[in-house]
Amino acid sequence: MGISAFISGIFGVTEPAIYGITLPRKKPFIASCIASAIAGGIMGFAGTKTYMVGGIGIFSIPSKISPAGIDGGFYGCLIAMAVAIVLGLVLTLIMDKSHLDEDVTPATQTHVSDVVKAETIGSPLVGTVKELSGISDEVFASGAMGNGVAILPTDGKLYAPTDGEISLVFPTGHAVGMKTTAGAEILMHIGMDTVQLDGQFFETHIEKGARVTKGTLLVTFDIEQIKAAGYELVTPIIVTNTSEYATVKAMADGDVKVGEAIIDVV
Repeated sequence: MGISAFISGIFGVTEPAIYGITLPRKKPFIASCIASAIAGGIMGFAGTKTYMVGGIGIFSIPSKISPAGIDGGFYGCLIAMAVAIVLGLVLTLIMDKSHLDEDVTPATQTHVSDVVKAETIGSPLVGTVKELSGISDEVFASGAMGNGVAILPTDGKLYAPTDGEISLVFPTGHAVGMKTTAGAEILMHIGMDTVQLDGQFFETHIEKGARVTKGTLLVTFDIEQIKAAGYELVTPIIVTNTSEYATVKAMADGDVKVGEAIIDVV
């Protein structure tokens, strides 16, 4: 899992590494933030600039080349990327060393019925339901992060799809996770690559750990501004603990309103 997340991460798709590995373990996430901050400082000191709109991840490297030719800013970018990777690894080994020293306890068999219960998940958005497999983000489309649906929103408000507890509020406001009362773990990711907006056009109305009921307003976002910035608004709604269920299937297609059933988990 770590190798696949690293590979996708260097190509600019960071969600598997963030949501699947670092954030749930907290300390690796803090380590990566520290390493990234130091790497950003190196680029600032070196005078690294972006001269054109390009790709993300390693594909963004050519955009750091000055029209006058390769300069110190470009080399600063390369050094910063190397520092971020190496320092992130070292800090993780130091900060999370206790987990590395622990003996591995063999997993015990657990029945699905002992952990989660069947439930129906409502729509957190007003919009049009689409098949998850048809969206542009291959990580979500492949089902690697869990099964579910995608919704193209027509109103810039994200609501709680059912009762539960907020388990994740991303600092940029573009993603919210929650654990339902019945045990389903839901991730709602507004738009594609919208983490790059760094919180612009998003406003969160809840905090991690908050208890919410179905229909509670979670996030407001400016649809027109996000579109104008060049980002897709299609929003994956996935059950990240899909493996704990026998089936996780879509129940709706076409237009939906907030609260209408979209996913059935059994």
